Amino acid sequence: VMEAPPIGGLKFGKPEISLIAGFAFEHAVKGAFERTFTHPPQFLPMVRRQDWAKLICGNANAKKNVAHAALKQLYPQIVGAELVTNESKRDALCVALYAAHRGF
Repeated sequence: VMEAPPIGGLKFGKPEISLIAGFAFEHAVKGAFERTFTHPPQFLPMVRRQDWAKLICGNANAKKNVAHAALKQLYPQIVGAELVTNESKRDALCVALYAAHRGF
């Protein structure tokens, strides 16, 4: 599972580049697995930032610092939370928690 790239245009000059990069990554990983294993990996739908923010803090439009502050309140319940040391890792943990909550 991976986080959906921002596609609104806002501060990105060419938002389609994120979509192309995500597609290229998924295609490359699938190809590598198909050459190595008999069953290719199953990719889950991408997770939007708004989806994980709503799960973590109850507000889909919350700023990242608000959502991350709410995430830190959950740390005592998360094994290995001490390894989450920067914004990128917090984002990845939020995506993982949402994907686990959503299920397959």
